[in-house]
Amino acid sequence: MRHEKESQLMNALFVLLSAIGCSLLILWPIWSKGSLFTGDDLPYHLERIKELTTYLKQGGWSFPAISANSFMRVGYGVNFFYPWVTLLPFAWLAAHVADPTTALFLGMLFYLTIGSLLAYYAMHLFSSSRVMSFAFMVFYSFASYRLIDLFPRFALGEFFGLTFLPLVLIGLYEILYRNTRYWPLFTAGLALLLLSHVLSAFIAFVFIGLTWAVSIWFVNHKQQRTLSLLLAGVMAVLAAAVFVFPFLEQEQYQQFAQPAVRKLAGKPFWKMLLATVQNNDSLGWNHNTYNGGVIMLVALILGLVFFKKLSHSFQVIELLGVLTWLMTTSLFPWQLFQHTVLNVIQFPFRLLLFPTIFGAMIAAYLFTLLFERLPVPRLKWLSLLALIGLCAGLWLVGASGYIHGKKTTPVHFAGNTIMAPGPQDRKVLGMNQYISAQSKKYVVQITNHIAYVDGKRERLVPQANRKHQLVFFVSTTRDNVTVDLPVARYKGTVAQLNHKTVPLQNSKRGTVAVKMNRGLNYVTIGYQTTWLEYLSMIVTGITWLYLGMRLVRLHTENRRQASYLSRLP
Repeated sequence: MRHEKESQLMNALFVLLSAIGCSLLILWPIWSKGSLFTGDDLPYHLERIKELTTYLKQGGWSFPAISANSFMRVGYGVNFFYPWVTLLPFAWLAAHVADPTTALFLGMLFYLTIGSLLAYYAMHLFSSSRVMSFAFMVFYSFASYRLIDLFPRFALGEFFGLTFLPLVLIGLYEILYRNTRYWPLFTAGLALLLLSHVLSAFIAFVFIGLTWAVSIWFVNHKQQRTLSLLLAGVMAVLAAAVFVFPFLEQEQYQQFAQPAVRKLAGKPFWKMLLATVQNNDSLGWNHNTYNGGVIMLVALILGLVFFKKLSHSFQVIELLGVLTWLMTTSLFPWQLFQHTVLNVIQFPFRLLLFPTIFGAMIAAYLFTLLFERLPVPRLKWLSLLALIGLCAGLWLVGASGYIHGKKTTPVHFAGNTIMAPGPQDRKVLGMNQYISAQSKKYVVQITNHIAYVDGKRERLVPQANRKHQLVFFVSTTRDNVTVDLPVARYKGTVAQLNHKTVPLQNSKRGTVAVKMNRGLNYVTIGYQTTWLEYLSMIVTGITWLYLGMRLVRLHTENRRQASYLSRLP
């Protein structure tokens, strides 16, 4: 018994150190350069981290609603519509680590390690094989599309989504095919996905719905499994209420246009295939096609070659991997879905999250078949090192291509402040995405800080105070003058005139307008947390407390069962 516990402890330590080691190998080629490098969404997410960092430094504790220190200081409500909770580790590190570059890399190290550990746990629950779980952890950690999301795209929300996706899928598998008591895993994973990236969560919901619709014809206890899945989904929404409720509240308050509507089209098949074979991890600006990488492709091809040697579950995984990869290419008729709800995904290559995880699972399965045929323990250890060396080597080549790309440039910060590189650009920062439909056509005026004082244009650039408010000094020559300020308006936006709260006036631009009297007026625009937002924080806290208790109970029951089985003759 004691020997068994020591063995489990050593294995857990080995997995933890391996996860940290893989994460450091991923970061080393870029971190060693002493800077970040250009990424598609880099300016956008740096502004988000900057705002949250300032919010924490100023003692903020509730809902970080409007942006007073970033996004061109127009009171942009990005956190209503883009999940912010999973960015908090980055913001906390940036608030406590002197060098912002180091803080950002430490944040990446945290999520890379968490992602590796969740990958190991999910595969171990699925297969009960330590070797397969370790191999999957390595393949998934170094998966090309996952690292493309982190570096060339710097799409942190989607990277977070890939971090928690294994938890969603293993929870879904348990509910539909094995033991419904594992529903807390599904709930936790889906909630974290909702708190990471809305579109990834939407794609996951579609996949979950389709999986249920097909599986329900073949599984036993149909009603129980369906009910468990529904309840687990509802619990996930409650666990993510701190984002979901304010999001819905703002959507009900005023009309918002769908952000960044694009033509749905998969990448040309041969172009996608070539980029995948080349394992090209460089920026899209360098004429790269974002892809799943050569290991994913080889795994899926070998899965087809040795299809009959795969177990039934892995045969399904293989087919899902091939199908979802083909759906990212021009072979899939995306034009048929242009005018459906599916057009919100914008880029079909976002579906690469599925062949990425399914390809890694097939690769791990095939590696395990080879591993088990090795006759000598030393060869088995060498095979594990070779596995890490192969994946790390391919990433080093890909990272070099990214760093030395023609349009890739290093990003340095002045002093200890995180800020987007280059001049503030409303298009780069997506300033027209999360303002009201009424304000959208005036976004150029708003971001240029054009105000209307008694109907006359005037440029008013605000400052931010330590209360997370925008501060204006407005001079008027008449009493009862309406001043239309260049600040986006949301439910909860409040204005103070000379330290007294005043009602907001209607504005044709959908911005904040205030009536003022003659003289120099001191105006602050801030945000008052709504009762629904307070409720959402309470609901999220209680739900996660309950989830934590269920997860601890699940872990305890599993250990007791394993201990009992080990004592059987």
